[in-house]
Amino acid sequence: MFAIVLALLLVIGFLLRVLFLSADPPAALSWSQGIYTDGAVVLHDARNLALYGDWIVDYCEDLALFPLSNALGALTFKMFGVSRATAGFPNTVFGIGAILLFTLGLARRTSRRDALFWAYLASFNYYLIMFHRIPIAEPAMVFLMAAAFYFYCAPWERAPSLVLAGAFAFAAPLFGKAHAVYFPAVMFAAFLLASSGTERARGVRLFLIGGLGTVALWAATIFRSHGAYIIDHVLHESVEKHSGGAGGAIREFLQNMIAMGSYTNLFDWQPLLVLLAVIGIAMTASRITGAKGTKATGGVRGVDPVTLLMLIWIVTGWAFFAAVKLPAPRYLVAIAFPFLYFALRPVLHLLNGGSIRWAVPRGGGRVVLGVIVFFLLYQPMISWGLPIVRFLRESGWGTGVYEFFIRTNAYRELVVFCLAATAVLFVILALLFRATGFQRIQIDTTPARGKVFAFLLLGLSLFWNFGNYTYWAGFRTHYLRDASRDLAEWIGPGARVMGSFAPTLGIDNEIPVFPYFGGLGEEDIFAKYGITHVVIASQGDHAFIKDNYPDVFTGLQKVVAYPLLSRYTSVMAIHRLPNRTQSGGVIHDYVPTSFENAVATATEGNWTGALDELNAFVRTAPRHADAYYLAGFM
Repeated sequence: MFAIVLALLLVIGFLLRVLFLSADPPAALSWSQGIYTDGAVVLHDARNLALYGDWIVDYCEDLALFPLSNALGALTFKMFGVSRATAGFPNTVFGIGAILLFTLGLARRTSRRDALFWAYLASFNYYLIMFHRIPIAEPAMVFLMAAAFYFYCAPWERAPSLVLAGAFAFAAPLFGKAHAVYFPAVMFAAFLLASSGTERARGVRLFLIGGLGTVALWAATIFRSHGAYIIDHVLHESVEKHSGGAGGAIREFLQNMIAMGSYTNLFDWQPLLVLLAVIGIAMTASRITGAKGTKATGGVRGVDPVTLLMLIWIVTGWAFFAAVKLPAPRYLVAIAFPFLYFALRPVLHLLNGGSIRWAVPRGGGRVVLGVIVFFLLYQPMISWGLPIVRFLRESGWGTGVYEFFIRTNAYRELVVFCLAATAVLFVILALLFRATGFQRIQIDTTPARGKVFAFLLLGLSLFWNFGNYTYWAGFRTHYLRDASRDLAEWIGPGARVMGSFAPTLGIDNEIPVFPYFGGLGEEDIFAKYGITHVVIASQGDHAFIKDNYPDVFTGLQKVVAYPLLSRYTSVMAIHRLPNRTQSGGVIHDYVPTSFENAVATATEGNWTGALDELNAFVRTAPRHADAYYLAGFM
């Protein structure tokens, strides 16, 4: 029965991920353009192999940063061709594969019933479904993390299991994505805390043997050929992006620690699961701190190895991403599995007939409670409570020492407001408890009522995810696919396109595209690569060309603009570069199409000549002679 139910959950989950695979992601999924651009960049080298026969044909060597994604991407492209749908397909496999491995691991250490409930949450989770459809690197990384977890959950007396746990734990950052760099340490720490004696010493050796074997394989196959590129990328992402020196990095870290859940939309997308996860983490923290202060109930020895790993994973992962410059919503996919694990714990407690109880914390438990209360106040306030803070600011409420938090006045004051509210709440409760002698809250429930409440929570989660998914499916757009398919018809066969959106607009055609604007530190990139067109989709794109190549910027000619429904931009504009710079330097020898000539002529105000050029274009490409494209031209 376990296998049948699990297979049913995974099949339905896979269908939800693979349906409408060429559609755009929901606009509200992320404030970052990465959900539109990074996928095509991640698989840029796999596209090169499929179309041109070589992995590396330009300055992009992201094959070295995302080896597993490119490996399966190249295989998919070879079998089914290069398209937006085939680019997204590998991550549907990685996503479902990761859920399978994680579920089987849980079944080993907990129970099959509990594992199936977790698979239910993960398979139908809207947040995961959407990120498993986009060709980004996180799903491959999480697949390797889930494989490590699967072997971690095997009996530790089996030597191959710990070797493979170490191998996959180290493979996650090396062959998946570097954002899992903390994960080997997480698994290593969990094993050290959960084991003892000769088992610990033997396990450490086996874990490190597997990990070092992976490092050796990576060094021989990846780092040997692309070491300089990898080092430059890591330094740029981890050091150069931060501003303000050490002080600035510390401020960014503290800001992200408290605000990351809101501005990554995690708390907006999954309010019920977030609340359940906070309760689950609090339950675990309470067990560790030990409300009664006894060895039986307190300390990490009172926590099972899986829960211990989940706690270290989610806390360390949260802190790691807080140290990243502007963590994007997709980054938190790396901690989604332990997040769902803790969201399930209160539900399982009710299913098992547990009562609802809370005891006044002591010692370290008070600190944990304070942190949780602050987060529970801050996260909804950052989304819904800023008008309150603005009112307080206009009333002369000062920010004081918390000027240290420098996001905006509203956010600074919000930190102070929530800290003050937490402190006031603690003082009131302390006085109340002392006066009344209160020690605990306990609500006894019958097993039947507990199960009803538990299934109600599971049903509400499904309803929330189903509602979001059906809304997206019903109003889905295909702007990226349509623009990519049409672009080759508007510009000539000799075109070479550069920009952050260039790989995205090249995924459904064979136009040579170049990610972003050259490699790190490269100069004179347009002439160097013979670039004929650039994609401008943001103020950053606009500013880069204007500031670094002013003589090229003044000669840009807009060719066509495509719509895009996103929080980052609403248009992707294709501009043709001049053949030469103002100083006479040659950039390219591209010959514009009749459509491009029509646009240029219209820009000069010669509408008769422009219509003649457009008629010439329509005669050679009759499928474009419709009102949509004529309106776009006008």
